[in-house]
Amino acid sequence: MRGYLRVFMIWILCIMSNFAHADNLKNWDSFSSALAVGLPGLAVYSTWDNKDLNGFTDFALSQVGTVALSELIKSQHHETRPDGSGNDSFPSLHTAVAFSAARFMDKRYEDSFSPYYYAAAIWTGIARVEAKKHYWKDTIVGGGIGYSMSEWTTTSKSSEFSAIPTKGGFAVFWQKALD
Repeated sequence: MRGYLRVFMIWILCIMSNFAHADNLKNWDSFSSALAVGLPGLAVYSTWDNKDLNGFTDFALSQVGTVALSELIKSQHHETRPDGSGNDSFPSLHTAVAFSAARFMDKRYEDSFSPYYYAAAIWTGIARVEAKKHYWKDTIVGGGIGYSMSEWTTTSKSSEFSAIPTKGGFAVFWQKALD
């Protein structure tokens, strides 16, 4: 088992044990924030652990695109949060970022832990609703934005496309690992 997978499992167990009995809004809010920061942190760590600069670039594009699109929608669609704390409920940025990271890890590395990444992203959305920060539709749309952005920006590690500048033009390469 690769190092980052061990880190991920330990991280999930710690978070779940600390917030398994989330009985108030503050605990749910803290839980969702930990997941929304932890999943992207794990994705960055995995690119470093795999010495995967192209993967890091894909992930950075995914996260920047996810945040930019979510914030653009928030700036145009003013909806009051369920707890009344602001008018930027739609869509859920926490859920968008979490799903972006989960889809990146699944698509880029195609490992057996993918269901856990998605479970953590789903828990992010559930926790945002339980914390009264978002409505269900906010988390569903946020998840869709993050998933779609990673689907669009991430290339599978088993299949790579690249373009290299050459004198007088550029060369295009596509490669796929043989199993």
